[in-house]
Amino acid sequence: MSVRFTAALATLICVVPVFSEGTPSSRLCDAVAASAAAEERQGHQLLQVTSRELRMQEREAVNETAAEDSVGGANLQFIHIPCTFGHTVEEAGAGGLLAALLNLEGHDAARWGELHPGLQGISKITGCNLFYTPPKYWPSETAELLRNQTLFSMLRDPYDRLANEFRMQVGNTDSAYLLLTRSDISAREGNLEREGEEYQRFYRECDVNGYLQVELRKYLAGDRFRGNCHLLPSSEFASTPYGPVEWIDERFIPDSFDRYMESHKAKPRMTMPLHNVWCNDISAYSLNEETKQLIRQVYAADFELICKTFGHCDKEEMFCHENIPNMCGSKP
Repeated sequence: MSVRFTAALATLICVVPVFSEGTPSSRLCDAVAASAAAEERQGHQLLQVTSRELRMQEREAVNETAAEDSVGGANLQFIHIPCTFGHTVEEAGAGGLLAALLNLEGHDAARWGELHPGLQGISKITGCNLFYTPPKYWPSETAELLRNQTLFSMLRDPYDRLANEFRMQVGNTDSAYLLLTRSDISAREGNLEREGEEYQRFYRECDVNGYLQVELRKYLAGDRFRGNCHLLPSSEFASTPYGPVEWIDERFIPDSFDRYMESHKAKPRMTMPLHNVWCNDISAYSLNEETKQLIRQVYAADFELICKTFGHCDKEEMFCHENIPNMCGSKP
C-alpha cells in the first residue's frame, strides 16, 4: 500500500465517528484533526490527494465495469444530497469503508451516488458534479440510470444540515471518496473567495453564523449552484425524470436507514455514520436568530416537505444527533 494511499485512508478515517471514546480510530481522528488544524494556522492547505493520483496508483485492482446495481434483489438508486450522510449511505451500499474508498465491486455491492462512474462528471447546467446535481438537471443518457429503479434519499433537518455543512467546509472537504476538497471546487468554479481571509477567519474561529449568513445571502442573490451545489434545498432533488424520490428520516439513523433497506429486502446496513470532526462545539444550537431566519427563507420548501413526510412540523425546533459523538456541541 502506497504512502499516498495510506495518508488518504487516514484522512477518510478522520470523518468516521465511534460510538465509544478512546478507540484507535478516535485517537487517529484526533491526531489527524490536530495536524490539519496546525497546517491551517500556518497557511497550508489540508492534505491534498487527488482522485486522479489515487486511481493511477491503486486502481489496477478495481473492476471498472459499471455493473447493474442490484443489491440483494432490490433495484435501488440513491440520490446524494450534500451533507445528509450521503457518504455513509454510499459506504453501506459498497459493503464497507475500504470498498467505498477504492470503488470496488462485490457481488452484492452497489455503486451509489459519487461511487457510480456515470455520475462523476460535471453538469453543464449547474457546474457541479452530477452526483450532487438534482436529477432533473441530468443529461437524458445519465438519467437512464434511474429507469426501473426505486429512488431514495436522506431528508435532513435544515438547521442541523447547515451547521454541519459549515463544519464540512472547515475541514476543506467536498467529496470524501473522490478526495475533492473545498479548495479544488473553488479553483474549478473560478472563485477563490471561500479561500480568502474573511472565510479563513470563519474557519479558524468556528464562526458558523458569519459563514452561513454570507453564503446564504449569496444564494438568495442568485448564486444557487455555488460550492458544488452544497446549498441547494433537498426539495430540489425530490422529483426525477423517472418518478419521485422516497425519503428516509435522517433524524433516526442508523435505524431509519436499516428499516428502509429491510423493507426493500436489500442487504446494506449503516454501521458507523460518517461525520465531520472539525469545530466539534458547533451544532444547530449554535445558530443565532439572524442565521435561522435566513435558513427558514432558503429552505422553506424543505421544512414543508419534512412536515408533510415525517410530521416534524415545528420550524423553530433545533435538532442534533445525540447518538453520535461530537454532533451536539453547544446544546443546552
